[in-house]
Amino acid sequence: MTSDRRREICILFGDPNQGMRGLYRTAMRSEGFENLHGFDTLEGFTRLVAQVQPDLIFMNVAMPGGDAVAITRAIRHGEIGTNPFVPIILTTWEAESGMVRRIIDSGADDLLVKPLSTQSITDRIQALAEKRKPFVVTADYIGPDRRAGKRSESDGPLIVVPNRLHAKLNGLAINDEAFRQDIAAMQAQVNRLRLKAAAFRVAFVATQLDAICRSMVDKRHDAEMLLNGLRLSVTDIRLRVAEADRVTVTTLCDQISGPVEALLATGAPPDPAAWQTRISVTQSRAAALLQYFNPDMSPEQLKVEVDAAVARFWARQAAIAAGTLPAE
Repeated sequence: MTSDRRREICILFGDPNQGMRGLYRTAMRSEGFENLHGFDTLEGFTRLVAQVQPDLIFMNVAMPGGDAVAITRAIRHGEIGTNPFVPIILTTWEAESGMVRRIIDSGADDLLVKPLSTQSITDRIQALAEKRKPFVVTADYIGPDRRAGKRSESDGPLIVVPNRLHAKLNGLAINDEAFRQDIAAMQAQVNRLRLKAAAFRVAFVATQLDAICRSMVDKRHDAEMLLNGLRLSVTDIRLRVAEADRVTVTTLCDQISGPVEALLATGAPPDPAAWQTRISVTQSRAAALLQYFNPDMSPEQLKVEVDAAVARFWARQAAIAAGTLPAE
C-alpha cells in the first residue's frame, strides 16, 4: 500500500472514548490514511454514512445510541447506507463467546480485540483489500463466508462482492456511476439468492411437519422454533418476490402458511392423523415453491438436498446434546 493511494481511502471510525479516537486517528495518519471521519455515537455514524461513501468502517462494539452489531447486520441487509458490501471491522475489549458469535453472525469482516497496535490495524486493512473472504447468502445471513470446513451444495455459492478498498489501494480507476451499478447488480443477485435460501428453509421445515406435529407434545419449544423459521422465510419471500412472480408465489405462500399458523396458534398438540392431509398439501406446496426458484434443478435433486440438510441438522443437534459438539 503506497501512501499516496492510502490518502484516497475513506474510513469511518468510531469509539465512545475520545482518547481512543485520537489514538486511532494518529495511528492511521502515520500510515498515510488521511480521509478519516470519526464518530462517538451510532446516531453520528448513521448521519455520516448517509453523507459519505466509506471504503471501510471501523468501530467499537459498545457504542452509545444502539447496538453496533445490529447496525452491522442492517448494513449488510441494505437497511443503512448505500453499500451493503463495505468492509466492516468491529473492535472490543472483551471477546466473550456469546458476543463473538453475534459479531460473526452480523456479517462483519473482522473482530479485533483491544488494545490495538498501528500494525494490527494496517494489517487488517491490507487483508481486507487483498484477501477478503467471498460472501455467502442464506435465509438469514449476508456476509463473509463463516465456514472453516467443507461446504455442501445447500450452503449456496460464494460470491465476490464489489470492494472499493481493493480498487483504491491498487490504483484502479473508479467510476462512481459504474460502482453504483455494480452494487445494484450485486444486490439483485443477493435478492435472488435470498429467495432461493428462504424457499429452501421452507422446504426444510415442511419436510419435517409429521415429526413437528408429534413433538408439539413434549418438545414444543423446538417445534415452534422450526415453525417460526418457516414463518419468517415466507414473510421474507413475500417482501422480495418480483412483481411478475407475485401472484404465483403469493398463492403458494398462502397455502403453506395457513397450516403452519394453525399449528402455532393451537393450544393443544394436534392429532397427526387428522392433520395428514394438510401436512401433505403443505409439503407439496413447499416443494413447488422451492422448484419455482430453482428451475435448473429437478424435483428429485432438490429433495435429495433437503433430506441431506435435515439429516445434517439433526446429527448436529444430537452431537450438541451429547456434548461432543459445542452449541453455537
